[in-house]
Amino acid sequence: MPKELAVYDEDDIMMETMVTTMFMVMFIVVAIPIITNIATTAIAAQGVLAQGLNEPYSLTAKSAVQELTFTQAMQSVMITNDGNTTAYIKVNSLNNQPNEVRGGETLELDYNTHVVERVFYYTLSGQTSLRVTGTG
Repeated sequence: MPKELAVYDEDDIMMETMVTTMFMVMFIVVAIPIITNIATTAIAAQGVLAQGLNEPYSLTAKSAVQELTFTQAMQSVMITNDGNTTAYIKVNSLNNQPNEVRGGETLELDYNTHVVERVFYYTLSGQTSLRVTGTG
C-alpha cells in the first residue's frame, strides 16, 4: 500500500515557525544567564584557587601600628625581617596575639580554613625592614 504524503497548509507552517521561534527565545532567555553565571563562577574560582599567586611588599615597620591590606584574600603569608629590630605581626585583627619576628627571621603563616586579608605590623622602638608575601 502506498504511503500518504503529509500535506501542510500555510497555518501549519506559520504555527511551526511560531513554536520554533518561541522555543529559541526561551532557550536564549534561560541559557544565556546560566552560561554567564557558569563563566563568572569559573573565573572567580580561578582567582581564589590560583596557586602561586603572590603579592610581594617591602615595608618599614616603626613604633606605630601600620596596616597592609591585600588586594584579595590570601591563603598564606610569609614575613621576613631584613633588619635588626624585632617586629610584631598581627593577622586580620588587632585583637590577636602578636607574632614576634626577630631580625633575620622569617614567619610563615598558612591557613587551611581561614584567609589572610590584613597584616598589622610594628616595632616597640626603632624601625626595621620587612618583606611580606601573600600567597593565594
